[in-house]
Amino acid sequence: MNGRADTKRSRTKERRSAWANASSRCLTEGTYSCRQMARFQSLVSEHSYANAIDIRSFKLENGRTLSVLRDLSKIDTAASKFLHAVAQRLYDEKVFSVVLT
Repeated sequence: MNGRADTKRSRTKERRSAWANASSRCLTEGTYSCRQMARFQSLVSEHSYANAIDIRSFKLENGRTLSVLRDLSKIDTAASKFLHAVAQRLYDEKVFSVVLT
């Protein structure tokens, strides 16, 4: 499965159900990186196997940015609902086996 294409497909489906504006870009903090897990120093992160991606934000066509750091924890906002829905869809569609929010 192509993670990048599947991520785009999932966020596009979610955007169509929740937003009038298209999500034109998905900005990441990192993908492949051979590093230890923060809580389990003897294990390497799924990033080491290119099985993980850190999503920073989504840039909408109208110029608005939905930030994971800023918007995810806000309760009952459209941005938070969108971010949670995309995360759930990525898990449900088996793009990723673990989704942390």
